[in-house]
Amino acid sequence: MPEASLFGSWLKQTAELQRSAYGHDPSDTEDPEKWLEYIRNQTLAAFVELGEFIQNLTWKPWAKHKLYPTTSARGEAIEEIVDVLHFTANILVALGVSDAELCEVYLHKMNINRGRMAAGGHT
Repeated sequence: MPEASLFGSWLKQTAELQRSAYGHDPSDTEDPEKWLEYIRNQTLAAFVELGEFIQNLTWKPWAKHKLYPTTSARGEAIEEIVDVLHFTANILVALGVSDAELCEVYLHKMNINRGRMAAGGHT
């Protein structure tokens, strides 16, 4: 996959959805309090979706049930992660991140992470 298409136009489409569906430009920083409230709300929503995700994985090691999710729970878990990605995209758009910048930063950070993993973890 060419690096330029790693994320495609994910953030551009997210920004367009926010403008067309809600009449809101997430990257509008004219009112700093409103902008910050938007980011806080999107972050909280992402955390809630992560909580819903973990509930589908029967994660409690002390519980007496299967450790792996059923097919339907797996599907629901994936949908919750998609919701997390949606709110993450909203946050990135609010921060003024472009798809190209996200790709660049992602690849840079992944190289750092690969180096850490090859060296045995974080120092």
